[in-house]
Amino acid sequence: MSDSYGKVIELLAIKAIRHLDDVSTLSFLSAPPSEPGPAEEVQTDGNRNTTRSARKPHRLPLKLASATLMSLIFVVLLSSFNYSYPSDIRHEAAITAAAEVETVIQLLAENRNAMIAKPVAASVEKEADSKPRKEIKTSAAVPQLELKDFISYSIPKGYVALTFDDGPSKHSMDIMNVLKKHGVGGTFFFVGTNVKKHPDYVKAIHANGYSVGSHSMTHSQMPNLTYEEQKAELTRAADLIEHITDEKLVLFRPPYGAFDDRTEALSRQQGNKVVLWNRDPEDWLTRDEDKILDYVQHIEASGSIILLHESQAVVDALPKIIKSLQDQGLTIVSLQ
Repeated sequence: MSDSYGKVIELLAIKAIRHLDDVSTLSFLSAPPSEPGPAEEVQTDGNRNTTRSARKPHRLPLKLASATLMSLIFVVLLSSFNYSYPSDIRHEAAITAAAEVETVIQLLAENRNAMIAKPVAASVEKEADSKPRKEIKTSAAVPQLELKDFISYSIPKGYVALTFDDGPSKHSMDIMNVLKKHGVGGTFFFVGTNVKKHPDYVKAIHANGYSVGSHSMTHSQMPNLTYEEQKAELTRAADLIEHITDEKLVLFRPPYGAFDDRTEALSRQQGNKVVLWNRDPEDWLTRDEDKILDYVQHIEASGSIILLHESQAVVDALPKIIKSLQDQGLTIVSLQ
């Protein structure tokens, strides 16, 4: 009976707590004193040495104290008796509440390490699950051809280059996937303003071994610009692409194939090769899959640089274009 009322007194002491730090002052919530540590030798005046026990003060961990206090408050709120005065406490309710308090304290003391470790482990597991898992992709080497000339309109016989202008766009990945499926090369000339919209496409295409070149920053007619404006068109687009690919940009295709002496001088300064073309199906005008394919099937494709633009018509025609070129024994390359 006295033990039960003792527990009730403990509940009253907890109820009187005004600050979380005061929990540690309650002797019945503190862990038993730890074993004395190893003796520590202390040098005093003279030749005498004395020893003292190296003890570390034991304080209830903050998380354990918080959990203990919240649990006990929960018990108090659910109890059916009045805590205003000890004399008003009913006998059965006091025994029940005291037993619950004793059980909670014992469980908390025995499992305090698990209580602290579990939220940490759960947090780490949740963080690991939230991180995107990187897919490791491998692909066969893409056929490549290094350009020897500063300005190129064609390539050696036996090879053909498929080039794609005006991206990146919503069609970029589809074009790349078709090229990848057939194990052939391709060269993409990207406009700076579109690079800003779709940097991930630039990164993916470059990572898969396809050549990436500049098509200026805003797709402007270069000869109509001042020297400084031309310089900005080249440098801004190059900076954007190089930041994504982490590689020096070497290919430049002037919009509309239009350039002048200033464009040449700026391209040489930046170490760029100017890539033009000698085959143009005018796919930007027709937007017709059949007409694009028909053009490619009726040209002398060997040694050609074929100009294409990113569109759904090109995506649809591309598998048949590749087959037609391969049937002629031609190697479809990425330009370098």
